[in-house]
Amino acid sequence: MDKNSKGKGVLRNLKSCGHIMLVLFWAVTLTLTAFGSTAAQAQTAQPHKQAKGSLEKYHGFRVVGYYSGDLFDQPVADLQLPVYTHIIYGFLIPQADGSFIPLAKPDKLRELVEKGHAAGVKIFVAVGGYTHQGEPVVNNFERIAADPELLEKFTQGLVDYAQEYNIDGYDLDWESPTYTSSESHEQTVLLLKAKLAAQGMGLSASVNGTRDPLNGWEAIAAITDQAAEALDFINLMCYDLQSDVHHSPIFFGDLSVDYWLNRGLAPEKIVLGMPLYARPSWLQYRELIALDRENAYRDYVATQPLESYYNGLPTLREKTLLAMRKAGGVMIFDINEDTKDETSAIAMIGQTVGKLTEQVGPGQNLREVCENNILLVIHQQPLWLSVADGRPFIDEAGRILVPVRKPLETIGAVVTYDGKTKTITAVKDGDVVKITIGQSDLSVNGRIVPMDTAAVMVEGRTYLPLRAVFTGFGYHVDWSDYGRVAYITK
Repeated sequence: MDKNSKGKGVLRNLKSCGHIMLVLFWAVTLTLTAFGSTAAQAQTAQPHKQAKGSLEKYHGFRVVGYYSGDLFDQPVADLQLPVYTHIIYGFLIPQADGSFIPLAKPDKLRELVEKGHAAGVKIFVAVGGYTHQGEPVVNNFERIAADPELLEKFTQGLVDYAQEYNIDGYDLDWESPTYTSSESHEQTVLLLKAKLAAQGMGLSASVNGTRDPLNGWEAIAAITDQAAEALDFINLMCYDLQSDVHHSPIFFGDLSVDYWLNRGLAPEKIVLGMPLYARPSWLQYRELIALDRENAYRDYVATQPLESYYNGLPTLREKTLLAMRKAGGVMIFDINEDTKDETSAIAMIGQTVGKLTEQVGPGQNLREVCENNILLVIHQQPLWLSVADGRPFIDEAGRILVPVRKPLETIGAVVTYDGKTKTITAVKDGDVVKITIGQSDLSVNGRIVPMDTAAVMVEGRTYLPLRAVFTGFGYHVDWSDYGRVAYITK
């Protein structure tokens, strides 16, 4: 999964072959600088100052943005910093001699650190990637990790660099360890983690996704339990799937989360990665929206010459809900590729996480709240129900019951209640639906329609089966269990 190659969308018109673009880009923009000068500067660096309060923002849930500042020209000022808990700036490229190629835009990193810390965001830097100048970066990782002297030089160099730029940690993007390099990968993680922890810094890693929740392929099975436990969190790269027409389907993320849960990794350490680009076209999310704003609500566009399979807002929202139920965060790659208006994926993710975070009460945790949450999405817009509105729930028979008034008012119905007959009447566009508490049918324009359960009163609010609330007015209801979302359309 070529993370560095996501910059292809930036310069795709300049290159005839997308697979060589990154090679040319790095060759032009990066200066091959030895590490020695960086280490010398670090001796006069200021003490490390961490961003405060990032995890408290969402009760421990992480919202991580991958920001390839060296590949894109998106200004730091355009980032929606209050949404994030972490931003990962990419990329430092390891060299075979234990040094690394420093960032092409160090001033941009300094600006990100300053503004990110002011907003309570932790700033990490990504180390590695997939290829550089046509060569797999993993080759240099393996050479360094196999030599104790090179490994010491490399890890200490990263610590010095972190202190110089006042960052909060690193994301290790070793793509990917093998069974042969498994032990040296573990040693690298443990040594780097120990050095960073001593300075109050963190360490995450980006790892591949999997379709098998029990037996992951070599790229992740080679990551030892000791290495995984040492990391503060792992970013699951649940995109670029080769075995499905869609490169980032929701089931891929779900199975990848399950794999790490089955291995015993704490859910709060698992961060579900989501893309903001399409394949095989490599078009960015913002470019697809520029073609048609309705593309924000789709997962496929028949672009030419190559099609675009991607994640629109509904899928990104549902993946976020899935992660809030089962994992510990979401990661977005790459935040440069978002829009700046109401179709913004980052803004939607921030709203989703924020709305559910608000529901966490005393003695509750976020996953518990999210496990019990059911979201109604009406004509592509989420309906966030408050305690006063009443919230949907699943009864003992497994039926989804929803409060009547607010959802019907949302579609434009006028709702009244007759306390004597305990009957609710809803009127919309000449259609009249009547519901009586305790009866297992309803009236639609005088026609009796059976329901699979009776209308009930809960804490002073009338609840009906989900489909019964809307089908009386000709609406269609689709249910997705991944995010526990009901999609309501007409």
